Amino acid sequence: TIKADALIMVTARQPNDELYQALNQRSESESHILFRSLRRIGDCEAPAIIAAAVYSGHRYAQELDAGPDIPCRYE
Repeated sequence: TIKADALIMVTARQPNDELYQALNQRSESESHILFRSLRRIGDCEAPAIIAAAVYSGHRYAQELDAGPDIPCRYE
């Protein structure tokens, strides 16, 4: 237990994706020159705790240039 006079919650309910939206609005020919792909990760995709944002960045870096997942077929 910690005694405190006030508690300030540092949280967000909406993703912070202003940069993603600005880059996504560029014309296709212009964006192709700037980057090969544009993805949202971390708090840009969905607000969460810092550990989740760090994991999201780590996972993206590990999967960079990897081929798409092949779904498992259940028959």
